[in-house]
Amino acid sequence: MKLNEIVEGLVLVEDKKNLYRNLCAVIENNIEENIAKTPFELSRETGIPYDKWVEFLETTEVNGWVNETLRIITKVAQRKKLRDLTDGDTTTQDVNAYKVLNDYNANAKQTDNSNVVILYMPEKDENNGN
Repeated sequence: MKLNEIVEGLVLVEDKKNLYRNLCAVIENNIEENIAKTPFELSRETGIPYDKWVEFLETTEVNGWVNETLRIITKVAQRKKLRDLTDGDTTTQDVNAYKVLNDYNANAKQTDNSNVVILYMPEKDENNGN
């Protein structure tokens, strides 16, 4: 799921929704770089106050998207590093980088929604008594 889809699904007042759309666009314009930036770096580059970035990035749905995206990126980086290690020209730094990625991926929480049940309960209609 794209970040903009998550933002569109948030229930927010229109001003905040527009702000979040703008923040989302900044992240998605260069995900590879912006996903790992701090709110302070993003604020310096965009002129949007850092507290707005903090609020946005700490929104549960946005935070979950960031964590899942980083998990995917680190898994790919780990596979690439493993491939590089098998090429033969490896250094201690390469091995250590692989170990760090391996440890991170082993400890990263993976979202398992297999046991989530979503119920829709319509409001009681007072005229029908339902």
